[in-house]
Amino acid sequence: MKVLIHTLLRLGILNFLIFTFLLDTHAQRTIYSADFSVDGATSGNNWEVLFTNDCDPQPSTFNAMGGAFVINDMEGSGCVGNDGGSNDNFMQIGPINVAGASCLRVGYTIDASGSFETAGTGADQLIITVSLDGAVVGGNAFITDGPILNVGPKVINVPLTGNALTITIQGGTQSIDEFYRISNVFVEDVSYTPSIPSFSVCKDELFNLSLLTPTVPGVWSGTGVAANQWATFNLEAGETYELTFDPVDI
Repeated sequence: MKVLIHTLLRLGILNFLIFTFLLDTHAQRTIYSADFSVDGATSGNNWEVLFTNDCDPQPSTFNAMGGAFVINDMEGSGCVGNDGGSNDNFMQIGPINVAGASCLRVGYTIDASGSFETAGTGADQLIITVSLDGAVVGGNAFITDGPILNVGPKVINVPLTGNALTITIQGGTQSIDEFYRISNVFVEDVSYTPSIPSFSVCKDELFNLSLLTPTVPGVWSGTGVAANQWATFNLEAGETYELTFDPVDI
């Protein structure tokens, strides 16, 4: 975010009045971040497991574990003996209040291990769905034979306005050596722009520019700026100076 600043000399004091903004970036305001830190938890900060079914006597997982949400050997309904579940185990994150945001970014990281199948009593799947006010706006499906290759961080941009965002995770695996792991789930408002007030400083001083954006961490740069401190020693009244504020994720 570039800020143009005009200076006026008033009784030996430079009064800096911000009169225009040239926005070339936005701050990122974190609205939600899932906490999977409690091993064995089936609910947490606005997330909850809503349905599970295990077909066999082997240990199974559909809960938080090791900082991620882990799915392992949980077959779902429709068992055929110890196999044949439909992988309809289900958890939901949200609804998350996103009112006021005009551009959302939803992210999560997927990890998978094992040799998965798409058919028969050993079929496995993971489906993640992102919805805004009940309408699907994105997601990912992992239904494949063999190892899953397209894992890693996933980001969904939602350039829409709404009130309630939900993320659902549905899936299951049919074997003790097949795992899905979902971590780093977040929702950000990337339409957020910090407001910067008019301000005054004395001439020939160091002014802490961080005071202008107390709730948004970032780095200021420009003429006379170092470590977010603005040295006004050589500034002249009646001149215009361009400073740049580069916000970081919050």
